[in-house]
Amino acid sequence: MTAQNSLSSGQRVPKKRLLWSLLILFGPLLLALVWFGYGDHPEITGLRNLIHYQLVKALGGPHVRDSESAGSISGTIQDDNGDPVAGAIVLVASPLGHTYTAGSDTKGHYHINDVPPGRYVPVAGKRGYKDALEQTCAVGLCFKDTVTVRPGREAQDVDLT
Repeated sequence: MTAQNSLSSGQRVPKKRLLWSLLILFGPLLLALVWFGYGDHPEITGLRNLIHYQLVKALGGPHVRDSESAGSISGTIQDDNGDPVAGAIVLVASPLGHTYTAGSDTKGHYHINDVPPGRYVPVAGKRGYKDALEQTCAVGLCFKDTVTVRPGREAQDVDLT
């Protein structure tokens, strides 16, 4: 009976070692994938977007709701001091790569027309300023703020700094 107990406990030790080995091997890989998925470094963001586009394309292409009436997006562009930025270009892109743009007026207001329904990440830019890409960050992970355009409606107060 003693020999059987020692054999049984001897089998548990390798299982624990195997689990710890797997955790040590795949733990850093899992952390790296989370960082890659949510990091805000520009080169990582570009690579992540390219991989996402290629994956969606390989799975049959993006879902585009072109049978529904278009909507619009409006808001204001301002600098870090809260002053309006005139002449900035605001851009959103569809999953197929179609871009929709508008310029801001002297009060920083913009209005993008004929945007198909869906979710978009608006970006604003102007020479001499950093690009405005609104995102929420916590614990080193950043999420791009998206805007939902509904058929025939205007997404208002999409303000960028």
